[in-house]
Amino acid sequence: MNTSSPLSNLFFKKYHVYGAELLTLYLKENTFSLEQLDVKIKNFDFEGVRRWAHRIKGSSRAIYASQIELIAEQIEEESLMGNQDFLRRKYNELEKNYKKLIKYVEIMNMISGN
Repeated sequence: MNTSSPLSNLFFKKYHVYGAELLTLYLKENTFSLEQLDVKIKNFDFEGVRRWAHRIKGSSRAIYASQIELIAEQIEEESLMGNQDFLRRKYNELEKNYKKLIKYVEIMNMISGN
C-alpha cells in the first residue's frame, strides 16, 4: 500500500497533531487524578480510591494505555477490600507506568516538533 499520497500525508499529519493534543490532555487530567488517588490511599478513603481509579481506568482505555488501565482496574477492584498494602504497591506500579508514558509523549513531541 502506498502511504505517500497527498491524502495519506494529510491524514498522518492530522493524526500526529490531534494524537499529541489528546495525549497532552490525558496527561494533564491524569496527573491530577493520580495525585488524588495517592491522597485517597494515604487517607484510607477506599470509596475515593475506587472513584479515582475508575476515572483513570476509563481515560486510559480511551487512549489505549492498556497497562495503566489494567493497574487502575486492579486498584478499583481491590479498593472494595480495603487492602492498604496492595493499593500502595499497585499505586507505585501505576505511577511508574505513567512516568513511562510521559517520557514517551515527550519523545514523540520532540520528534514531531510539537
